[in-house]
Amino acid sequence: KTECVIRSAYFRATRRYAQWITKQEGVVKETLDIKGLEFKKANFPPVLGKFFKDALIDVLKGANKIEIDERVKEFRKQILSGALPVEQLGNPTSVKALNKYKASSPRAGEMFSKIEKGSPAAVKATIVYNDLLTFWKLNNKHSLIAQGDKIKWVYLKPNPYQIEAISFLDFDFPDKIREFIEQYMDRKKIFDSILKNKLENFYSDLGWTFNLNPYKEMFFNL
Repeated sequence: KTECVIRSAYFRATRRYAQWITKQEGVVKETLDIKGLEFKKANFPPVLGKFFKDALIDVLKGANKIEIDERVKEFRKQILSGALPVEQLGNPTSVKALNKYKASSPRAGEMFSKIEKGSPAAVKATIVYNDLLTFWKLNNKHSLIAQGDKIKWVYLKPNPYQIEAISFLDFDFPDKIREFIEQYMDRKKIFDSILKNKLENFYSDLGWTFNLNPYKEMFFNL
C-alpha cells in the first residue's frame, strides 16, 4: 500500500528534508515531517530555529519569495533592535576539553588567561567568562563555568577588553556581565553567521536569489 502522500516537500540532501504529509499508510492526516535540517540541531539557538521552521512551513504551504523576504526583514530588525534578549541569541553547547586549552591562568597584573592555539570558539569564550567573573570579583557569588557545563556564547563588537566572544550560564547570569554583553553583543554577526547562510542555501534551493543589494533599505535602514 502507499507509504505516504505528500502535498509538498523540500529536499536539502540525503536524509535532510521536510515534507508535508497528507496521507500515511492509508490514513488521512496533516503532518510535517522534518529530518536532518540544521535548524533542528541542539547547537542552533531555538529562537532562530523556530524562525527558520516557520518560514519553511510557509513555503511548503505556498508562500512566495516576497512574503518570505518580508519575514526575514522583520525578524532581522527584531534582532538588531535589541528586542530579543541575550539568552535567546546565544549559541547553546557543552564545554568540553576546557582544561586542555587553558595554557595558564592570569599572572599578577594580567586580566585574562593564556589560551592554546586552535581552541574552539566556545571554549575561548568560556575561559574569558571565568576570567572576567574573577576580575570583577563576582566569583564568590556566582559559579565559574566548569568543564562539561551547558553554556551559551555570543560574539561581541569591539570593547574595552578586546574580547571577541563570551559565554554565560542561563541559570546563573550576573547582572554586571549581562549588562556588558547587552552593550557589546554583535547582533549583526549573530544573524549573519548563524542564520543568514542557512537562508542563502534555502533560497538557492528554491531557485530564489538572496541578494541584499535590492533590499538595502529592507535590511539596513533600521
